[in-house]
Amino acid sequence: MDPILNELQQAADGLYFRSESDHPFETVDMGRAEHLDPSPEQLLAMLGRPFDVAAETVDLPYFLRNMTRVRPEQSENRRQEAERFQALEQTLLSRLSNVKVIRLGSVRVEAFILGSTPQGRLVGLKTNLVET
Repeated sequence: MDPILNELQQAADGLYFRSESDHPFETVDMGRAEHLDPSPEQLLAMLGRPFDVAAETVDLPYFLRNMTRVRPEQSENRRQEAERFQALEQTLLSRLSNVKVIRLGSVRVEAFILGSTPQGRLVGLKTNLVET
């Protein structure tokens, strides 16, 4: 496994993206991709998915905003979790270029956090969300 993928896996280990259903993160390696900064349509093509799927791009800080925010009323466990999400965000931004989040779907959403490595590979993390 690519050392950067190992770092991402370790940083995300035990973290769950909270939505209406909490889901873990898994590493994604798209290999040497033609598009190292893919649009949603290019990602759909790489995945062999139909183009009629709802798709959008969002910035990583916006995507993780509810996970990284620390509030005074939070429990110690929630504060520690927020700090781990902050560390995950920093790992992604420091180890990858062109980091973005591509969301596929509308109610059951697949979220791909992707960026390119110095070796020209498109890698990152994937999770699922439920939004009704």
